[in-house]
Amino acid sequence: MITRLYIRNYGIIKEHEIRFNKGLTVITGETGAGKSIVLGAMGLLLGERADVGSLFDANEKCIVEGEYDMEAVELQTWLAEEGFDTTLPLLVRREIMPTGKSRAFINDSPAGIQQLKALSEWLMDISGQHESRELHTTRFQLDFIDEMSGLRDAAPLFREKYQQWQQLKGRLAALRQSEASRLQQLDLERFLCDELEQAGLKQADELGALEQQLEVQENALQIRQTLESVSFQLQEAEEAVILKLQQLSAQMNGFKELHPELGRLYEGLHNSQIELTELSRDSQRLVGSFEADPALLSEISNRVDLLNRLLSKHRVHDLGALLERWEALSASVALLEKSGSETEQLEKDIQALEKWLLKTGKDISDKRQQALPGIHKQMQALLPAVGLVHAQFKIEIEAHEQLIGPRQGLNSIRFLFTANQGSPAMELQKVASGGELSRIMLCLKSLLHGQVRLPSVVFDEIDTGISGETALQVGKVLRSLADKHQVILITHLPQIAAKGDMHLFISKKNEDGRTVSRVDVLDNEGRERAIAQMIAGDGAGETALRQAKELLHK
Repeated sequence: MITRLYIRNYGIIKEHEIRFNKGLTVITGETGAGKSIVLGAMGLLLGERADVGSLFDANEKCIVEGEYDMEAVELQTWLAEEGFDTTLPLLVRREIMPTGKSRAFINDSPAGIQQLKALSEWLMDISGQHESRELHTTRFQLDFIDEMSGLRDAAPLFREKYQQWQQLKGRLAALRQSEASRLQQLDLERFLCDELEQAGLKQADELGALEQQLEVQENALQIRQTLESVSFQLQEAEEAVILKLQQLSAQMNGFKELHPELGRLYEGLHNSQIELTELSRDSQRLVGSFEADPALLSEISNRVDLLNRLLSKHRVHDLGALLERWEALSASVALLEKSGSETEQLEKDIQALEKWLLKTGKDISDKRQQALPGIHKQMQALLPAVGLVHAQFKIEIEAHEQLIGPRQGLNSIRFLFTANQGSPAMELQKVASGGELSRIMLCLKSLLHGQVRLPSVVFDEIDTGISGETALQVGKVLRSLADKHQVILITHLPQIAAKGDMHLFISKKNEDGRTVSRVDVLDNEGRERAIAQMIAGDGAGETALRQAKELLHK
């Protein structure tokens, strides 16, 4: 339960601290005094959106702090898992800076908004004055049914799996939409990759070597003839060069001793003769190496043509780049093939998830159906207690073969109601008045809070649209609920205000030219005056005071 609420610089509250007790706390006061502002401050502690426009002084930060006395084992576990101090009482603080930035703390450690929202499940439930409008929404109706059916954990898990199923189906649809282009691209790149593989690319300098071999083959006959001519002219011709050198060398041999220069000339002639003899032999030897081979010429020519065609086809300038292109194509083909296997895996995952959803949806549907008799029985006991003596309330659940939605599962649902005896029950939103909706909401909330762990329940004008004896009956229901939970209630009805264990009166006054709200805890005499004022207005007299005392002592 909440034991203390500190508010500073929020709405028209400059600074105030409110201490709460167990049981039923009623909050009354004049219109615009700040009753809903107190609930707004509580909402901030539950992770609701912070608005810089709600600051009393736009130049100072707003602080809201709540102190909670609770010993839920699950809460202690959650605090420890999230890294927060588990010391009690639990302190939750929210700060709104003039810049609009918001900060949150749990037991003085920084916390995120999502952590506040998760924590709120253990703290309190705030029912706003307009919440009865949600009675006709599928979301509220299904959440109510699931809570009453013991599906607190199963229903959220089903919604999570359903969303995963939807996401996988969307992903599969996108993959299938691009499947044709994927296959077309795969065929093309696989063909190009196979073509390069069949080309047997090995070395980046292969083309240069082949072009050299091709040129040699193309000129083999001319090279051979030239080599034979060189050998013949050097050694075998009638005027062979080597023979002439021998003659000249022999002539110089007789003079080489006469002068050093003549010796050098002789040595040059002699050495040239030796070198040309070697050249002649080399030429003769090489003649056999340059045989024209039409088959080899054709093979090399075809290989060079193939490589040049591949270079041109892939728009690269050398075999090194072509080898890189081959590697890239191989990787792309592998990726495209994997995409195909991803489609197959997605189909399997979707089928498995759908099978789980159908089975779990059937289990959820069965539990919802099983819970209906108990809900109907309890509601029929509560409705007369809030003045709906002849009312009938019924929930219809229709089971389907196929999945409908993340909340619905396999069910469509309708809340049916009639306030008149003998009239057929029709859809709630079509036949229930505003006051009837408020009372039905109170009954449903009473059932819900019998199921959940929340120690604190907050109602903001749940009594809208009722009066008289009906208000007395609603007060009894709230009084009964307060025996199990801390109930905090904003009300305008004296019959309900009189049921409170604690009475907070919110008023406003002018302070330095501004309207400021204040909160007072009323004693017995103060309660009598406040309730008398609710009965007869500002001019309440002895009659109203007597009526107030009677209400307080009922």
